[in-house]
Amino acid sequence: MSGVKDQLSCDRERMTSAEGRDECGIHVQNTSLNSKVTMLSGEEKEKNIQYLSAEYPFFSSKSRRLLSFEDWPLAMRQKPEDLAEAGFFYTGCGDRTKCFHCGGGLKDWEDDDDPWQQHVQWFSECAYVKLKLK
Repeated sequence: MSGVKDQLSCDRERMTSAEGRDECGIHVQNTSLNSKVTMLSGEEKEKNIQYLSAEYPFFSSKSRRLLSFEDWPLAMRQKPEDLAEAGFFYTGCGDRTKCFHCGGGLKDWEDDDDPWQQHVQWFSECAYVKLKLK
């Protein structure tokens, strides 16, 4: 587990103030997903989403994402297993989660929010979402 916490700590510390931080010190990014695409034509981009690089490669495995939920608030209806399956890892702050691939973050989860539905709704261009919905 220390590796997961070390990675979260490292991710927080390596960010510069020019990139911005939210109130929990989590990186706030303003880059386009397209900037991570290897030079491919439009149709090839859809077929070859594996050419996109993960924003947080440390959390590429579901098991590592799941370990990040060690301190997930017990009162939350969303289960760590479901969140990890949907590509999210826990940031360690409140109910804030981030997608390991697109870097999209979600917070203020409501009781009836489904992790996959929320991922698709807010980050439909995420390569992980596209891969899983094939």
